[in-house]
Amino acid sequence: MPSIFKRVSRPDPIVPDTTLDQELGNAADDANLALYFVNLAVASASDLANADFGGKSDPFCKVTLGEVSQRTVTVKNSLDPVWNDQMNFFVADKPDKITFHVFDEDTGLRSGKDDSLGEAEFEFGDMFETGVKYEGELRLRGADKGKVRVALRCRMMKPIETEIKLGYVEKQLEGKGKEQEATVAALDESEKLREEAIEELSTKEQEIIQKADELAEKQKLHQAELTEKEQRILDQAQDIEQKIQDYEEAQVALKETELKKQEAETKLTAAEEEILRKAEELETKERENAEALTAKEKEILAA
Repeated sequence: MPSIFKRVSRPDPIVPDTTLDQELGNAADDANLALYFVNLAVASASDLANADFGGKSDPFCKVTLGEVSQRTVTVKNSLDPVWNDQMNFFVADKPDKITFHVFDEDTGLRSGKDDSLGEAEFEFGDMFETGVKYEGELRLRGADKGKVRVALRCRMMKPIETEIKLGYVEKQLEGKGKEQEATVAALDESEKLREEAIEELSTKEQEIIQKADELAEKQKLHQAELTEKEQRILDQAQDIEQKIQDYEEAQVALKETELKKQEAETKLTAAEEEILRKAEELETKERENAEALTAKEKEILAA
């Protein structure tokens, strides 16, 4: 190993000079400037009053937020118009309400002022603070009947504060980038030192590694030879077991042969005894006959 080991240190974190709270505090007046955003959908109206003679109204809806107004397209000859118009409003002062005014567009050669079909107001309450959405029908006032269906979402925006926050995030990302570059440089240096340490390994250490490899290889060969011997022993054991089984089967067969032989000998002895008995009976009869014949001969000679 190298005689002097140089330690590679982890780079220190790179952070902005100021905190986010400090930057917001430095621009407190501008950061508190707010814009109020209203995202609106004027969906439809239903059951509108008819302001035309000989036909139906041509309704459109005018939406007013503070000093700003927008309107939907006109739907011809309908008392239940469907607009589905999207609108966005940005105002500097927080609004209290928004107004929806439905008109019958007056067209033709004698066109004049558009006729009102009723209007509705919607009060925001705390929707800018809570971000709650609203969707529903509003009753039209100033007319006998009619409703308008809307959906809206409110949000308060602080563009200067948002810009300061984005700028601070960019500073943080820039610091992280520099920190990453320093980390890569430290890793490169560490890898270089590792390579130098490997090169400075002594010849003896290299020989030890080589011998360890050779020993591992010999151990593998020995293990392989041992496995072959174990297989041969196993094969021989199987042969011996087969021979024992064959011997036991031969012994059983031999016993069966002995039993059959004994049975045959037993049967032969019984037959021989029967022959001897009959021979004895025959001999007895012959002797009796001889004795009877001798008696007859004696009678004849006596006569």
